[in-house]
Amino acid sequence: MRRSMRNTPTGQALGDTISPLYDQITLSAVYIMMGRYQDAVDVARSGLSLAVSLNHAYLIAGLASNGGEACYYLGRLDEAEQLAAHSLQSEEETWR
Repeated sequence: MRRSMRNTPTGQALGDTISPLYDQITLSAVYIMMGRYQDAVDVARSGLSLAVSLNHAYLIAGLASNGGEACYYLGRLDEAEQLAAHSLQSEEETWR
């Protein structure tokens, strides 16, 4: 799947920085369903740094949540808890 993503022009290559992050939420969720937890963490973490720099609460929450879930399945509970808290905090700040 990574190989096909490299060969396909993405929205980011065309100047869109937000749409690819939605794709990363979906891709990390698919990796979780496939049991490819480390791939899910990698995708979620790479998107999370950009979502934070954009201060986009929905993307932060989605990527952090998926990353946290994948870390949970990997047995990395401290990291899972940190990401889950980040997701929740982002959502709470948005809806206050």
